[in-house]
Amino acid sequence: KTGLEERKEHFFAHRHLKVAVPRHRIHPLLYENYYQVRKEDAAFEADIAKFIQRRRSGHGLFVVGIAAESSAGKTTLAEQLRAILSAQGLRVRTVELDGYLKPRAIRKSQGLSGLDGIDMAKVTGDFGALRERRPFIPFRYVPATGEVAPDAAIEPAELDVLIIEGNYTFVLKDVLDNLDLRIYLDEDFRTRFYTHYQRDMRERGYTFETSIWNAILSHHDTTPHVIQHAGKADVIIKRQDGQIWFRKDFQLSGSETSDPSRPVPGYAMPIRPAVNDEVERRLRTMNKTVDQLDAIRLDSNEAQLALAFLRNHGYERMAEKLQAMIEAGLVRAGPFQGFLATVYTAADGVEYILLSNFSNYSYYLTATQKAASLVHEIGAVSPFSQTNPHAVNEKREQEFLIGQVGDRDLAKALLRLKTRGKPIVADLSLEAFLPMLKGRAQLALAKGGLGFLTGETWGAYYQLKRFAAVAVMPLYEHYAKPEAGIYEK
Repeated sequence: KTGLEERKEHFFAHRHLKVAVPRHRIHPLLYENYYQVRKEDAAFEADIAKFIQRRRSGHGLFVVGIAAESSAGKTTLAEQLRAILSAQGLRVRTVELDGYLKPRAIRKSQGLSGLDGIDMAKVTGDFGALRERRPFIPFRYVPATGEVAPDAAIEPAELDVLIIEGNYTFVLKDVLDNLDLRIYLDEDFRTRFYTHYQRDMRERGYTFETSIWNAILSHHDTTPHVIQHAGKADVIIKRQDGQIWFRKDFQLSGSETSDPSRPVPGYAMPIRPAVNDEVERRLRTMNKTVDQLDAIRLDSNEAQLALAFLRNHGYERMAEKLQAMIEAGLVRAGPFQGFLATVYTAADGVEYILLSNFSNYSYYLTATQKAASLVHEIGAVSPFSQTNPHAVNEKREQEFLIGQVGDRDLAKALLRLKTRGKPIVADLSLEAFLPMLKGRAQLALAKGGLGFLTGETWGAYYQLKRFAAVAVMPLYEHYAKPEAGIYEK
C-alpha cells in the first residue's frame, strides 16, 4: 500500500517486459497422444499416490520423476506424495535436481544459465549409481546462499519409492533412464510467474524489482528446454483446469491391462482408470445411475447378430453369458467418449457391458458395429476375462466383422490396415466414369486438368505418415446414359 502497487504498475508497463517474457506453451497437438481424466475436486495427490501403489506392485525400488517449468509446484507435489506414501508404510525419499546446480557465484561469474549451469559430472555419477542400484549421496540447494551441500546418503536397496523433481528431469538422459513413472505439471504462466518472484522475496530477501527480473530470466532460460520434452511424460497434470492426462499407450500392470475397452479404431486404447472416470463423469452429468442408461434388448438386431455369431463359431458359453446379461438388464448404452464399449464394474461389484452411443461415432452406431462391440466385450466379462486379453477379444471381433462383409478379401485387407493403429484414408478414383464424360474427359486429361482422376495422388502416400492409405477404384458393371434412357454394359 505504500508505493508497492505503483511500482508494480510501473514495472509491468515497462517496454522490456513484453520482449523478455514469451508465452511458451505446450503445443496443443501434444495432447492428442493423451487421454483426459477430469477431476472436478482437483485432489490429484491422493489419486497419483494410488496410481504409484498400483504401478509398483511386485516392483523393487520404484522411481518417480516430476518435471515442469520453474515455480510450477514440483517440490510441493513431491512432498505431498512423500507424505501420503510414507503414511501407507512405504520408505520414500525425494531428490531435488536443483542440488546439481553449480554454486550461484560460479554461475554468475561465468555467465552460466539453463543447462550450462548444471554440474553434469555429478549428475552422471549419482544417477549412474542409481541405475545400478548402488548407494550415492545427493546434493541439496540452499537458496539463501546459492550454495549446494551434500544430503543424507541414499541406499536404493532400503527404499520403496524415490521421487526426483526438477526443471530438467526429462531433459537429462542419466535421470530419465531411471524413471518408472514420469509426471509433468502444466501450470498456468501467471501462477508460475507470481509464485517465483514471491518466493524470491520471501526466501532470499530480494527486492521486488530483482525478484521480478529473476523470474523473467528463469522463465526465459528454462522454459524452452523443459517444454520440448513434455511429451515424454506418462501423466500430465493441469492443476488449474482440474485435469489429469494419461498417455494413451501407457498401461497399468496386472489384470487392469487385460482389456479396458473396445477402442475407437485409429486411436490408442485408453487405460482402465480413464475409462472408469469417463463412465462416472457421464453418469454425474446426466444425473443417472448405470441402471438408468438405455438398455440393449434381446430382440434387437445387434443382440441377435452377436448371439448368432457366438453360437455358430463355438463360443456357446459366451453366448449363454451374453444372453443372461441382456435379460438381466446388464447391457446398456450411453454417450461415452474415447471408446466404443467397455466392461464396467459398479460399486456393488456387478459387471455391466456398456456401449457408446455418442453421436460423433455415427459410423459405429449400426447394428453390425454394436454387435461387434458385444462380441468383443463378452470376452472381458468374468470368468472369460482371465483367459481373454484384449488381443484375443479383438481377434474374435474381427472374425465377426469379416463374416459380415460380402467380399472377404476386401475385409481382410482393411483389417490388416487397421492393425497399424493409424486412421485409414481412402483415395477414391473416378476413372470408372470416364466413358460418360466422353471427349471432354480426354481433352481435360491431355491438358492435365483431370490429373486426380488418373491416380496421381496415390503417389503421395509416403507423405501421409500419420495414416494408413488405401487406393480404391470402383468399377461398375453398368453405367447410365440418361439422354438415351438406357443402361449400357
